[in-house]
Amino acid sequence: MNTQLLFYSLRISAVSLIFSVSLLADDIAWDGDGVPNASGEWEVGANWAGDTVPSAGDDAQLLDVTGGTRTVTISEGVPQTISQLTMKQTTIGGINILTLEDDLTISGTSAGALNVFDLDASAGADALVLNIADGSTLLMENTNTNTTSSVNAFFEGTLNLGVGSTYRVEAIGGSTSDINDGVFFSGPINATGAGAEIQYESTRGWIGDTTPDGNFVDGPVTVSGVGSSLAFRALQWNGSSSVISSFNGGLIFRGDDGAGNAVSVGTGSTLNLVAWASTFAFENNVELLAESGEDAGGILALGSSDSNAKTTTVDFLDGFDLGAGSRVEASDGSVNVNLAGTLSMAEGSEFLVKFLGSQGSVEFVNAGDFDMDGSMVNLDWAATSSNTSSGTRGFTNTGNWTLRNGASLSFISSSGRPTNGGFGFGKDNENSGTLSIESGSSLGFQDFYNTGTVNAGSSTGGVSEATVYLGSPENTFRSVSFVNGRDLEGVASAGTLNIRGNAVLGRTVYESSTTTLDNGSASSVGSSIHVGDGTTPVTFTVSNRHVVLNNYEGNQLAVRSGGTLLLTSTAPATSTGSVAINNDGTIVHAGTIQMQSNFWADRDIVTSSTGTYRVSGEEAVLEAMPGPTSGSNVLSLDFTVAGQFSGDSASDRMTYVNSSGRSSETYLNMAVTGGEITPGAGSGGSGVSSIGSLELVDANATLSSGSLMTFDIGGTQASGLYDVLTLSLDTAGSGAILDLGTDTILDIQMVNGFLPGEEQVYTIVGAASVTGTFGGLLYNGEAVTDEYSVNYLANGIEVTMSAVPEPTAFAALFGGIALGVVLLRRRKNAL
Repeated sequence: MNTQLLFYSLRISAVSLIFSVSLLADDIAWDGDGVPNASGEWEVGANWAGDTVPSAGDDAQLLDVTGGTRTVTISEGVPQTISQLTMKQTTIGGINILTLEDDLTISGTSAGALNVFDLDASAGADALVLNIADGSTLLMENTNTNTTSSVNAFFEGTLNLGVGSTYRVEAIGGSTSDINDGVFFSGPINATGAGAEIQYESTRGWIGDTTPDGNFVDGPVTVSGVGSSLAFRALQWNGSSSVISSFNGGLIFRGDDGAGNAVSVGTGSTLNLVAWASTFAFENNVELLAESGEDAGGILALGSSDSNAKTTTVDFLDGFDLGAGSRVEASDGSVNVNLAGTLSMAEGSEFLVKFLGSQGSVEFVNAGDFDMDGSMVNLDWAATSSNTSSGTRGFTNTGNWTLRNGASLSFISSSGRPTNGGFGFGKDNENSGTLSIESGSSLGFQDFYNTGTVNAGSSTGGVSEATVYLGSPENTFRSVSFVNGRDLEGVASAGTLNIRGNAVLGRTVYESSTTTLDNGSASSVGSSIHVGDGTTPVTFTVSNRHVVLNNYEGNQLAVRSGGTLLLTSTAPATSTGSVAINNDGTIVHAGTIQMQSNFWADRDIVTSSTGTYRVSGEEAVLEAMPGPTSGSNVLSLDFTVAGQFSGDSASDRMTYVNSSGRSSETYLNMAVTGGEITPGAGSGGSGVSSIGSLELVDANATLSSGSLMTFDIGGTQASGLYDVLTLSLDTAGSGAILDLGTDTILDIQMVNGFLPGEEQVYTIVGAASVTGTFGGLLYNGEAVTDEYSVNYLANGIEVTMSAVPEPTAFAALFGGIALGVVLLRRRKNAL
């Protein structure tokens, strides 16, 4: 009996205790010792209703300030603990401030979500202010051990953080406790001084588990003062220590400081956003202020330094301004960077992207207007071991991107990984927008695909600026490939490469490797490469041990007046190094083409059966260069035409220059094998537009395999309206020879509606020597009857056109015949 009474007595006592505790969980409002708008110290009981300082289990209430400014201060050495903080400022004109000079803990226990704040800053974010002073901490925690326990901390107003201050939200009581509703700040966050922290930690580790749309910072974030720093951290408690975690749905900055900035980091200041597998998005501009004296520019660091299989994504949705000497550093196992809006990087600023995972990838994508002025983008393979990942490792431009004044995009490895092109490093690069590399800038890549416009080089006042480098500026990569007219996925779309100043593509130091420049592809038409602008002297150098330029059918390579295309081998001593142009499309040659191979390797220009080679104007030069390291150790410059070789205007000239040092290469040997030579702008043009003279200086031409020579005639010999081909000598010797194979065909095309009324003699070929004869004669593409005859001279070829009766003569002849027929019929009828 006594035992049973004791049991019930204990139960009643326990219930009474719980009831007593619940009665102690009060809402205690600030009354300022009878003046609610008065400032004062938190720890003074007279400042609170009932003269009681809020404590564990209480809701401390700092209600509306009806006028002026009220500052409530937790004094140094007097830390406080409560269960909830209520702050209201709905009255315009009042300012409600809480300053922590020591720690404030907001602690509660809930099996579900614990709301630590009840804040209302409807009078304006600057009217409700929380100051966490130097070395102080605001800790918000749910201590419940239930697996579903979580904590919500939605902050409204302005948060100011001092040196070493901490704003911390924690749910580590249960094995899967979380911060379900994530991060939310409605007003500005300002950090002045070093070591300020904003921390979110849970045992599950996904910050914002039930908010997949993201964690939001709706006020502007400002870090100012030399040496100041602020870190946002996503953390996971693993039972013994804190490790980096992630912001589920991302950490999204949507604020505006009045100047359009979501984030502003001052000179000598740093903002760290620390998490893995997270997206950091900035919906307004990001500003990093410039260096000053010995103080560096602002720094923004994002992601994780762990070598894991996680991916950090960084989205600049409305641009950034990176001042001189400032830096953005994004790192994780893999990193994706997406740029939009207006983006500028001043001299000495850097955007460093470090991918650390053993199977990591990097994607750097610009869709905005991106200006790099003497600045750097470095894609850093910082893994501790090599790997065979097939993931993307490169950059993409779909917007407008300009590199100028020595700016660079480089592929590097701070961990010593091989950067010579293995493991897909530097292979996944493409442009579908406008990409300009100017005034001494450089763009690194192993493989590059262009379906937009690339402008390489720049000039001022008709003078090329500093040389720009494409592909392997630091001789990082071995083989280099530039594909103009096809994207990374192999989809064909026309691209344009404009060489506007001195530019180099490929390696300039020897490796056993090849630089390939493809203009178009078997399935891509409409692409073009333009070397020069027609007036400014510029040189486009394509360099490596072996160099191949492929100009595919339906695409055009134009070397304009003043422009030089140099294909050069880097092969040393007696190593072979070849250079070649394979033309299935159209080459318009108005400037200079230089071919520089090494040792016994060939230098080839091959125009296939589908290709056209047009000499445009009178300044075209084709030059055989000496071996770059072995002097004259080169073989012949082979020029093969299986397609069409023509002029482009009324007067065109191509001069061959032998700079090889070999007397055997004094003259260019042009082999026309099944191709066509026609002076002027093609053949069969309306009017006289297709008529012209074509001169080849210091060249021999041999025609075989059914090759065709086509000449247009559109007027009398005296009018000069007819095509002329001249092989002339600038260097004395046995050159300027035209050799006609027995199966070579001559076609005379009448244009401009002209038919000779009397016999005309035209000298259509001039040469130092002509050997052989035509194997077939055509007139307007049909077999000749008696329209013309050919006379072979020692130094040329003449055609004599037969007179064609005028239409009146034809009419008179027909009339006479008709009259005779009528008379004959009458005579028969009379009989």
